[in-house]
Amino acid sequence: MRTFILIITLGGVIFSAVAQYNLSSSCLYHHDVYASRLMPSQLNLGTKNVQISLPGLGGSYLYAGNTIIGFSQIANTVSSNSLDMKDLYENADKKRLIMGLGGELLVLGIAAQIPITQERKLNLSYSASQRAAAYLELPNSALEFIYKGNGTEFRGKTANLGKITLSGSVFAQHAVQLAMPIFGNDGTSYGIGLRAGIGLKILSSQGGVYMKNAKIDVYTEQNGNYIVLDRDFSLSYTDFPNQFNIQRRQGRGIGFDIGTTLYYGEHLEFVSAVTDIGRLSFNQNVVTFSRTGVDTVRGVITSFLGGGSGVDINATTQNLIEVNEQRGGTFRMPLGARLLLQPQYKIHRKTTLKGREYYKRRIFLTYMQGLQNSISTTTRPYFNFAYNHAFGSAFNAGLSIGYGGINRTITSGLFVGVTSGTFKFGLGSDNLIGLVVPSLGTGVDIGANLILAF
Repeated sequence: MRTFILIITLGGVIFSAVAQYNLSSSCLYHHDVYASRLMPSQLNLGTKNVQISLPGLGGSYLYAGNTIIGFSQIANTVSSNSLDMKDLYENADKKRLIMGLGGELLVLGIAAQIPITQERKLNLSYSASQRAAAYLELPNSALEFIYKGNGTEFRGKTANLGKITLSGSVFAQHAVQLAMPIFGNDGTSYGIGLRAGIGLKILSSQGGVYMKNAKIDVYTEQNGNYIVLDRDFSLSYTDFPNQFNIQRRQGRGIGFDIGTTLYYGEHLEFVSAVTDIGRLSFNQNVVTFSRTGVDTVRGVITSFLGGGSGVDINATTQNLIEVNEQRGGTFRMPLGARLLLQPQYKIHRKTTLKGREYYKRRIFLTYMQGLQNSISTTTRPYFNFAYNHAFGSAFNAGLSIGYGGINRTITSGLFVGVTSGTFKFGLGSDNLIGLVVPSLGTGVDIGANLILAF
């Protein structure tokens, strides 16, 4: 049993070890198709009329992290072939146990700029991408129960092991965005200005799984002779009758994005956005497992991974695993709406011989928080500071430092971008610190984008 738990724990963390929002893309090329997915109002081609994001590298990203186990703990576990549960328990986040992972592959992105008046231009974009994301959250009491068992700490007490949230999906996304100035300064002159952007997403999912706020309470009799399980949960997922087929659609959905950019003079702008407002709905090959009620189980283990003596399971355990199974029906999950607030300070504006403007230095402060816990976001806030320095008009690089979200400790990353004529390429990460200081690493991410602008 301990080996099984070890495999499950390490497997989940390792596969989620590739931070969550890929802000480095927006710090490199703030106004392109891919970067504006988090900030709809920032879509702005500037002096260009058409932009194309090439398949694959046009916008690809892998992210994940957790608040449970770090790189150094994983390395120690692999080298010793033994998971130090005491170290894991003592270093895990004391409030929320979170694991999340996902990725996005931009298949195609196209944007165009259309003049409305002599001073105003409407920016339109279309993108097709493949997304995948998963999210699991447990209460800290669940890890305490697994570590200490119910043999000593919980005799005569009730252990609250909920609320447990699980969600995941693989889906294709077709998105349309538009952005335009509303009034005043557009960020290149003195005064105040406002720019707005909106987006619509049509979603088609290959499969999903969803469980919200599952309740599991465990009462242990004072002498350890039996436990009482009080459960209330419903877990729904889409089954694959034969095998997984990326062409099969088992769910559909819709999403919305909205955002604004407020300019104050030529140096300061403030971006606000709410993205991924919507949900996915599944009605093909749906299977639901549920259980509501109280069960008594006699003769149970009274110690677990923390060690110590215990009582073997020697009585009926069917009630422990018995659930109700239903096939058919429908279930829905939120897409994972999130709020973003980002002030940006720009210093030392320059102009190339071809009229393209850029800033020598840019400073970003970002606050992001999910409005719900679901697939690609969490209500645990994320803070990020980033600095971008332009070494002429062709090359820029920067660094970022963050905290929160699906990572237990601080995050830190680097990003670089190259511009040459119609060509732009960017490569960045918000979270590389675990590769340098393993004790601080609880995740790694990487993102790239390749753009042609005419």
